[in-house]
Amino acid sequence: MLEALESSYMGIGTPYQPIPVDNFINLENQEYATIHPRTQITAYLSWSDSTNTLVDMQMVCCKVTNIDRRHNDDLKGNPGNPWSEFFKLKRKSGKRLRTIYPAPDGTLYVGPKKNGKCCINTCKKVPDAILAYSMIFSATVQFDNDNQRSYYFVLDPVIKVSSNPPR
Repeated sequence: MLEALESSYMGIGTPYQPIPVDNFINLENQEYATIHPRTQITAYLSWSDSTNTLVDMQMVCCKVTNIDRRHNDDLKGNPGNPWSEFFKLKRKSGKRLRTIYPAPDGTLYVGPKKNGKCCINTCKKVPDAILAYSMIFSATVQFDNDNQRSYYFVLDPVIKVSSNPPR
């Protein structure tokens, strides 16, 4: 990825137009990943750079969209906030979790905690669905000519939500 950044125009790399990195990341399992009820999901960055070109990487947010046909066919122009069916959005005290934000367009944003990890928990019962999520992260790169440049990147996998707990 660093070689491609240095020698080509991959995209603008801004928060509004992050560079897609799906081609540079090896997902071990080519099938839909599946999440179940009562599951904690954590996304974080881990990298190694033997060339010392990569100065810093930070998770910006995870963005979740329900792309399930049944869900979208039932909306009929009213996206609302269906996320409380899937994820815990509040603490036991009833206060909203500060790093989780359901947007008016029906998208759910999960920001990183102080430790740099985006974390969310599924509910005790969840409906079956297909969700698309994007992990948006930034990277600061040191090029040979001593210039540092920051880019934003996006990884867009898809995940299946299953109401059946694993056996």
